[in-house]
Amino acid sequence: MLTLREAAERDFAGIARLHAESWRSAYRGMLSDEYLDHRVHLERTTLWQQRFSERAEKPFFVILAEVEKELAGFGCVFPDEHPTYGAFLDNLHVVPQRTGQGIGRRLLSAIAERLLTDERRGGLYLWVIEQNARRASFMRGPERWKWSAPNCPCRMVRARRKCAAFGPAPSVFSRPISLKRTVIT
Repeated sequence: MLTLREAAERDFAGIARLHAESWRSAYRGMLSDEYLDHRVHLERTTLWQQRFSERAEKPFFVILAEVEKELAGFGCVFPDEHPTYGAFLDNLHVVPQRTGQGIGRRLLSAIAERLLTDERRGGLYLWVIEQNARRASFMRGPERWKWSAPNCPCRMVRARRKCAAFGPAPSVFSRPISLKRTVIT
């Protein structure tokens, strides 16, 4: 059974561990082996500690997906990131052994539900490494932008979608919804 809940600061270590594990699996061959094998976990741990400690200055939310109380995936959103593009989906990761089971799709639906409940209807966008084939289905469509920078070995692509594309019609969200008790079977 898959359970979704909002993350708390105490969850940062598990989030960092899954984040690093996901990067090692998805970005091998795109990012250096030295980085993935020796530095990514510490860097992600530092990032998540910092994020949670600065949450008041830069609001975000993280939705966790758990299977039998084990972390199976997470999505992190900065809801007020961009006035034109909307909420920024900074992270969407699923443990490698559970990819293809619909966990990412369910996380996206829960994220859209949360944004709509909070009356943020400006859309959702993300940046991905262009070579990341796992995100290909999200990247289809007319709203795509490419970006690359000096010293960056990968090209980045930004995609934007309306929140309703990931979940039921907005009319379903006429009442507040608590993710703390959302259980999907």
